[in-house]
Amino acid sequence: MLRSRQTRTSSPVQRSFPALLVGIYLVSGACSLVYEITWIAHFSLVFGSTVHGMSVVVAVFFGGLAAGSAWFGLTTTWLRRPVRLYACLEIATGVWALFFPLLLRGGEALYAGLAAVPDSSTAAITLARAAIATAILLPPTFLMGGTLPILLHHLVPASALTRRRAGLVYGANAVGAALGSGLSGFLLLGTLGIARTLTAAALVNVVLGLVALGVDSRCAAGRPALPPSPGPTGTPSGGATSRAAVLVTVAAFGASGFVAMSLEILWLRHLTFFFRDTIYLYTGILTMFVLGAGLGSLAAGLWRVSLPSPVRTLAWVLTGVGVSSLIATYLPIPAAQWLATVNEGSGLVTLAVLALLLGLPTTLMGATFPLVSRIVTGDARRAGRSIGVAYAVNTVGSILGTLAGGFVLFPVFGLQNSLYGLFALEMLAATALLLVARGAGGTLTRMIPAACALLFPLAVTFGLGDTLPRLLIHAQLAPGARLVAFREGSTGTASVVRLASGELQLVDGTVVIGRQKKGGFTVVQGFVPLLVAPEPPRRVLGLAFGAGLSTYAARLFDEVRRLDLVDLSRENVELALAHFPENRGLADDPRVRLVIDDAYSFLKYADTPYDLIFVEPTPPMYSFRNAALYSREFYALARGRLAEGGLFAQILPLANLSSGEGASVMRTFAAVFDNCLLWWNHTDAVMLGSPRPFQLSPAMIERRLIRPAVQRALQDYSTVGFHRLEDFFAGLLLDDAGFRQAAAGGRLYTDDRLGLKFSTGRNRSAGTIDAIRDHLVPMAVLADRLAPGLFSRVDPGVLVRRRARRMALSYSPYPERFIAEFSSYMERYPVSRAADLRLLRRYLAEKGFSGQAPGRP
Repeated sequence: MLRSRQTRTSSPVQRSFPALLVGIYLVSGACSLVYEITWIAHFSLVFGSTVHGMSVVVAVFFGGLAAGSAWFGLTTTWLRRPVRLYACLEIATGVWALFFPLLLRGGEALYAGLAAVPDSSTAAITLARAAIATAILLPPTFLMGGTLPILLHHLVPASALTRRRAGLVYGANAVGAALGSGLSGFLLLGTLGIARTLTAAALVNVVLGLVALGVDSRCAAGRPALPPSPGPTGTPSGGATSRAAVLVTVAAFGASGFVAMSLEILWLRHLTFFFRDTIYLYTGILTMFVLGAGLGSLAAGLWRVSLPSPVRTLAWVLTGVGVSSLIATYLPIPAAQWLATVNEGSGLVTLAVLALLLGLPTTLMGATFPLVSRIVTGDARRAGRSIGVAYAVNTVGSILGTLAGGFVLFPVFGLQNSLYGLFALEMLAATALLLVARGAGGTLTRMIPAACALLFPLAVTFGLGDTLPRLLIHAQLAPGARLVAFREGSTGTASVVRLASGELQLVDGTVVIGRQKKGGFTVVQGFVPLLVAPEPPRRVLGLAFGAGLSTYAARLFDEVRRLDLVDLSRENVELALAHFPENRGLADDPRVRLVIDDAYSFLKYADTPYDLIFVEPTPPMYSFRNAALYSREFYALARGRLAEGGLFAQILPLANLSSGEGASVMRTFAAVFDNCLLWWNHTDAVMLGSPRPFQLSPAMIERRLIRPAVQRALQDYSTVGFHRLEDFFAGLLLDDAGFRQAAAGGRLYTDDRLGLKFSTGRNRSAGTIDAIRDHLVPMAVLADRLAPGLFSRVDPGVLVRRRARRMALSYSPYPERFIAEFSSYMERYPVSRAADLRLLRRYLAEKGFSGQAPGRP
């Protein structure tokens, strides 16, 4: 009876089931990438957005896939109803994903105990991360890894069909993964948030499993009988591929996995020299990798041409991967200016450019899987097993590539040497395949890839006349500027540049994160919270150290007994210490502790109460990972780390935000801190938050201002006279009531729904400045509320006049020119002691501005 059921011809409905199962697997691929992206986002809030932390998470993710693929591949030979098992795996994965947030909270409680231990070693932290990530991610990824060999066991009923169906099934899954990646980064995370996106994917996974169960109940009886086994896996008789060729193929497939993941990390880093580090770049590169893999696998799977030597074909495909990857890396360099313009386009434009650059190498990468399936599959009964083992080896290579990229390649060997090493590995794998392939030609032909490994890098380096990343840095230099130093590390490339004007800049990739400039604002803004604080702070925390200029002021106050400085990039810190005079002696200052860590993570697990916390992150339009430093949860962590009467200060990057983004940052800030102030710092503004009401003492602030070290620093670095009491108070823009009114139109930013992750700078406007202007309160009122006795120490007319100059920022995209024009105008109409802001109103009316609120400028 069983044999008659197996050999019976299937009905048209039953013949449609393979297509339905492939469709299910396509949607399952979309869910898997949604899981990867959302799980990484969740873990980044536990481990921090460090390269090491995220490398561990990705490695565990791939490790689970490899283990599941290998184990289930070895067990498929005895399966009688593989579709039912496949359905159970899909349902179990979805259920586990639903409970993932709860499991992560438990893992976070364990991790917090170690992270809070002072001076925990990097090795201990890494092992703890790996253990927690493995405990949480291994079960679902193990199940996900088993789906491919199980499904292939059902869908590949004859050896001849293996050559097509394996590629089609894998390709469909990869195309679905690309769809999931694109939807997550471009739509779902921004509209649904992280938690709802994860829940939606989990529910879809469960539904897919239920549909697969229905398919199993209908098609189990119609599955055709498998042909007799011709021999052991990979060693069929006749003219089939030799065992040696199969072993070399599997090893080469593992090497290609290593190269592919290392190249993904390399391009994520390399392309930030041409594109901003936005979520669209990150998602676009990930999408192109999985989409290319899917399209390449589908194309190879649909190719019905009989290959005389699949091993030889695989060798030339790997050669194409290596050569096209090298070309894709160097191709953007001549088009740097054009790509800078594209940067201002939409995320879809970025994706299109990435498709042009990475489409060929990623598609060739995808074509390797069907070719490997042809080579290693000699027995249809063992198709799932053979392919599962090969896929597991490839995934192990991917794991090693992920870990090598994060921990070894770039910090030790640098960008160019890593690129050439990966190219050489791919070429050596291709050479090994040609040496064991039938009909691959003579010795010279077989050694072509090995020759390319030597000649291509030499030709490229000699032709361009410089090495990466020096070539990229020099391409970005302004006329007359020179490169002083650069250093490569796990987080990126840091460099020190001296402009023709003498200004010294610290640059991370292409983003200036510190300026040592006389008359600048970077040093000045650090003085605002130190002068405003009710008592001189004793314990100070500086997050996002950068060039160290914003926290320079803290070293000038003898009252500061502890100064913890945190930055994600060791390379940035080392260059700042070596080249910026403001940091001279900092490393030897007994009060100072330098910590290389993610700012969010450090604040989360710190156990020290601070009198002052200061943070100046790079605006999110330049690095989407910094968006987490503007969330309600981050501000709540900061408030929880403040000592009694402590103060939190953060830069509000007005020039880098849209009106909605600026208002949302202010509203989120005000939702956590009971009392807020906004202080102008010459270019942007400083947000000050405290659990206690602000009460400013002009006498106390003046005593701090007249200290010789403070006077020298403010005179050197400020062109607006911050060293004088009236100039300093002229920077006071909003009290708490005005701050909340200006923020009223914004929305709350949370870790789950963080709109600044999608900030690109395309919608930058003066809208936030306009909102600040519209809620300005006359200086006399502010002085009465916050600083009684101020007008007894300063000339009211001078104070109002100086404040009017600050407010001129509100009315022009060219504030420097506008202030100069307004200053000239004021010289013609002197301000008397009793004057309010009538002069500014008259000037604005002459310039055509209107709509001023009564009693305000």
